[in-house]
Amino acid sequence: MSGLYVKTAWRNLMKHKLISLINILGLSIGLTCSVLAIYYAYNEYSYESCHQKADRISRVYTFGNFGAIDWLPNTFPKVAADLRERYPEVENAAVCRMVSGVVMHQNVPVNQNHIMVTEPSVNDILSIRYQAGQAPQSGQEIGLSRKMALKYFGNDTPLGQSLQLSIWGQSFDYTVTGVFNDLPANTHCQVACQIPFNMAEKFHFDLADYDDADYTVFVLARPGTDWQAFNLKLAADYKIPADIQNLMVSLVPIKKIHFYKNLNDNNLANLLVLLSGGIIALVLSCISYINLNSILASSRFRELGIRKAIGGNRRQIRRMLLADAALTAGISFLLALFLSYYLLPGFNTLMSRELSPVPSLEIWGVLLILIVLVSLISGILPARKLNRSKTVSLLFHPKVHSGKIRYGLLAFQFVVAIVLLQFFIISHRQTNYMFQADVVKCNADNVWMANGWYWGDLDKVKDELLKCPDIETVSWGSSIPGINMNIVNNWKEPGNTAMALDLTCESDYAKVFQIKMLQGRYFSDEYPADDQSVVINSLTAQVLGYDEPLGKSLWYRERTYQIIGVIDNYQAVPVIFDKMPIIMTRSEAMNHNLFIRARQGRMEEAREYTTGVLAKINPTQPVELTTFNDIIMDVGKSYRATGTLIDIFTLVVICNAMMGLFGLSLFVSQFRDKEVGIRKVCGASGWSIIRKLSKGFALQLLVALVIATPISMFLGKGYVSTFANHISMTPDLFLQGGALAFLMVVLATGSRIGYAATRNPVEVLRYE
Repeated sequence: MSGLYVKTAWRNLMKHKLISLINILGLSIGLTCSVLAIYYAYNEYSYESCHQKADRISRVYTFGNFGAIDWLPNTFPKVAADLRERYPEVENAAVCRMVSGVVMHQNVPVNQNHIMVTEPSVNDILSIRYQAGQAPQSGQEIGLSRKMALKYFGNDTPLGQSLQLSIWGQSFDYTVTGVFNDLPANTHCQVACQIPFNMAEKFHFDLADYDDADYTVFVLARPGTDWQAFNLKLAADYKIPADIQNLMVSLVPIKKIHFYKNLNDNNLANLLVLLSGGIIALVLSCISYINLNSILASSRFRELGIRKAIGGNRRQIRRMLLADAALTAGISFLLALFLSYYLLPGFNTLMSRELSPVPSLEIWGVLLILIVLVSLISGILPARKLNRSKTVSLLFHPKVHSGKIRYGLLAFQFVVAIVLLQFFIISHRQTNYMFQADVVKCNADNVWMANGWYWGDLDKVKDELLKCPDIETVSWGSSIPGINMNIVNNWKEPGNTAMALDLTCESDYAKVFQIKMLQGRYFSDEYPADDQSVVINSLTAQVLGYDEPLGKSLWYRERTYQIIGVIDNYQAVPVIFDKMPIIMTRSEAMNHNLFIRARQGRMEEAREYTTGVLAKINPTQPVELTTFNDIIMDVGKSYRATGTLIDIFTLVVICNAMMGLFGLSLFVSQFRDKEVGIRKVCGASGWSIIRKLSKGFALQLLVALVIATPISMFLGKGYVSTFANHISMTPDLFLQGGALAFLMVVLATGSRIGYAATRNPVEVLRYE
């Protein structure tokens, strides 16, 4: 009997190919979104599961008044020893520092990230397991991950071999003592190789005092330790001798870092967007399916009436209609798996993940439950309504009994679509506003950037680069506008707690980024005394209370400097933060960032010339030039992914809404064709018919706009309030969303309503 139901369902699909195709595509799009969301959620909730003691491992964070931010994911190196010695709750603690370097491989320099300079005890805390050899203990020893060993030694045994590695300009030949298993992608502790911590002095790490908080400290707590109680104990008992307001350390369990304490990534927001978007997309797909399924079911009124007349009971008819839903859902599910498989590489790139295309048993279980629920939800409503219809009504007077529910579902689609459209406009307006010239007040277009440490005397590099007519300006500095943040509080006066940005820059830094000079001048080689001078922004002058700051003194880093210039308040910190006071001092001939501004339209020529010059100056260092946009895209890729996900789900919702509208317009034109024919015979014009058929859609759109706009306004205000510089909620933002929704309705329903209004009434009424 079940085979008969499936065969009947298949014949019904083939009988209405267009509606069936739209139905399957719409449902498969929603299911694809849900499948990818399930893949992603499973991966996110399994973060740090590779560490056997993950429930007892934490990372030390530093909290305090750091200006634009109030916490750092790192701490001071002496904290590890203090915690081990003072607190019985701590079973073990290890300090390490993550750095980048250059490996000389086959006489070719190769950049290498994720180098951990660490104490050996870190391997007792994290699950870093050596499959061959042992961890480096002292001297110039190194342990490699399996992937790194294959990269540099191939299938040869790396143990005992030498690897030349340069870190911060210090190059040594390291002896490989061991190879450890690669850590999976779903942990924030990514390690390519390990170097013993006794090499720290050779890298000029500052371990003696509390000036540098750029170290990572992992803590293994004893079983049963209450993290919250222990942190309260640390806050009351453990004091750090550094002059920063509200300074304290706190232990953050590593399982919470990924979602709650990740400075550069928007992981929790991305998960919530994916889960909510996947649910909404699936629900709206089911709504479209129900609407379109009503059309398919309406064509079977007489068939159902005959089945009832010859003795078919409600259970049989319910099974038959559920078989229709299950077949459509099954085909849609298979198509969704196919789409997910081919979309997964692009999805991994967008989300910076390494999700496997082969689902685990847990994921398969969730997917099977999902498809059963979709089949039941999508099939029960039409089956229930049609089962209530009387046999005589089905045979001779077929009517639509589920109009209110169908129109209610469509109205819900309208509301969701309008909310997403309006929020889409708000978010894009906000993004464009943040990077407007009058907001950022600097210009990084046509600027190439490179690490400045590797090229020696940058004065000589500048002279060589300026020989190229394609290069306009060359400079260097400690900060990239809108990216780096070096914050200090030892300025203005002793005991000051207000934070300022500490920048060291070369004389043409402002020229490279086209930062406007409001008063005075910038640094110049013509004035040797500029080594004792500073350039500030107008916000700094305001904090100091200087109406005429030129020539005034500024106490800074235990010395007194003279203010020689005031620059505009450009966006020196990331755009999500408010602008800060800036103090610029003159840079020496070496610095962290080298900047090359190319002439308009000559970017590639300038890049090629710069690459050749730098490679000639230091052939042991790979030349990597990036643009400001490349850096912004890399730093903000997680936040950019959030916006992209919202855009994708907006498109999916609009597509599903248009499918539902198309189905309903087809439904209306099908069940009112005789009414339209009679009206036309009685003299009604085509436009009056169009107004008559589309009036319901227009009214629904208006009601949905009234409901959706306050929701969009609430969400939009909450979103833009997270930015220091944000747009105003003007009426045009919401009117544009309404206009796009109106266009969506016209495109989805216009063809069917227009066809019904222009159709020859004879074709409809000839057999009446």
